[in-house]
Amino acid sequence: MRHLLTAALLLCWAAPLAAQDDPAITPLYRFWDAQKEEHVYSYGEGEPGDWRKNPTRFQDETIIGLGSTEEKPGTVRLWRAVRRDGKHYFYIVGDPKIMEDSKIEAFVMYVWRKPGSGRVAVHACAMPDGLDPFFDPDFEAVKKLTKETATSKGVKRVVVRNSFYLMEAPAEE
Repeated sequence: MRHLLTAALLLCWAAPLAAQDDPAITPLYRFWDAQKEEHVYSYGEGEPGDWRKNPTRFQDETIIGLGSTEEKPGTVRLWRAVRRDGKHYFYIVGDPKIMEDSKIEAFVMYVWRKPGSGRVAVHACAMPDGLDPFFDPDFEAVKKLTKETATSKGVKRVVVRNSFYLMEAPAEE
C-alpha cells in the first residue's frame, strides 16, 4: 500500500516536472495594448520582447500559464486573427464571421481542453463581438473586469468558465 501511494505521488509530480524539460512548453503572456484598447497574448522571446520596448503602448501584465508550441495529446490550437482595424480575435473554435474581416496570424499556441496533472483552468471574458478577450486562471479577476467594463462602458462582457487549461505558471518573484 505504501509503495502504491508513493507511486501515485510521483506520478502527480512527474507531469509538471516533465513540462519544465519540454522546450515546446512556454509561457503565454498577457499584455494590455493601450493604443488598441485590448488585451493581447503572445509567447516566446521575439514579439513579447518587441512589445516590452514600447511600454507606453504595451503594458506587460502577467504570464497566465504555460501552453505548448507543438500539438500534444489533448490539446487544441488557440488561434489569433487580426482584423483590418488591427484589433485581435483569440479563439479555439472559429466563427465564420471572424474569417470575413480578419487574417490568421503566425501564432502557434496549443492549450488543453480538459483538466490534468499540473494544469489550471483558464477563465475568459470578452466583449460581445469577441474582441478584447481577457484570459485568467483567477475567476475573480474575470468577474472584476466584467463588472468594470459594465460600469465604465455600459457593456456586458461574455463570460466563460474553464475556457481551456494551461500548465500552471511558475510563481512570480
